[in-house]
Amino acid sequence: MKKTVPYNAGWVKPKSHIDLAENFYKIFMFYVINTPCEDLSSSAKDIKKCYQWPKHVWSNRRLIKALYSCANLDKDKENPNLEVCTEIDNMREKLVKVKLNGKFPPANYLEKICIYKPKKYSEFIAICYHIRNSIAHGRFTVYELSSNERIYAMEDGVHSGKDEFEIRSRLILKERTLLQWKDIIESGPTGLDSVEEDDKIELEKKVIEEIANSPRVTVKTLMQKLQKKKREIKIVIKALKEQSIIRFDNSKRSWVSI
Repeated sequence: MKKTVPYNAGWVKPKSHIDLAENFYKIFMFYVINTPCEDLSSSAKDIKKCYQWPKHVWSNRRLIKALYSCANLDKDKENPNLEVCTEIDNMREKLVKVKLNGKFPPANYLEKICIYKPKKYSEFIAICYHIRNSIAHGRFTVYELSSNERIYAMEDGVHSGKDEFEIRSRLILKERTLLQWKDIIESGPTGLDSVEEDDKIELEKKVIEEIANSPRVTVKTLMQKLQKKKREIKIVIKALKEQSIIRFDNSKRSWVSI
């Protein structure tokens, strides 16, 4: 089923509280003015022409994996936080899967994405398309959490009646994620190695911290707490074990620090 909401939804209106300083300027320039969607702006920047990404950049999944890891986006986990719809009539079903079908923005502000993907766009460029539209059309808001983390709630769609809005996307993303995506794309292929190395080091730190501070740590508990796939956790565990930083304690049935 399609999903419709009031066109003049109350959450959309307030904008005076948004700090239009450096970070918002960077986001506006990258996603709206210099959007990666070539057909949406005279100042668009195609990522292959402008940032030297190879022709088959999306098919080998290396770049998209790095981008999605910024927000731990995953379609395959038990409670997915990413859904991509290729048929408008399936939009409501996809929104339900990522728990974005009810009140919007939701109260917990966990990073989530549900989008309709036009055929002309690859998956991530379709995400950029909806981010661009929600900002350009004013259908977004920004919340500052107690941790000083800024959260962007964005909605894109079609004005289908006097006070009806047919949803084509709903996105909850941290400002930090939006900026990281910008930096990764703009850094080009030469910057991806350092991004992947930084991600690896950050995950190792988190695993070491969990092992040091938790009474019992297994691959499964690390997967749940760090929202990572089994393969990613096992690679880090193996590396830390080889460096003699951790070991498996058979009596505790847990990974422990050395």
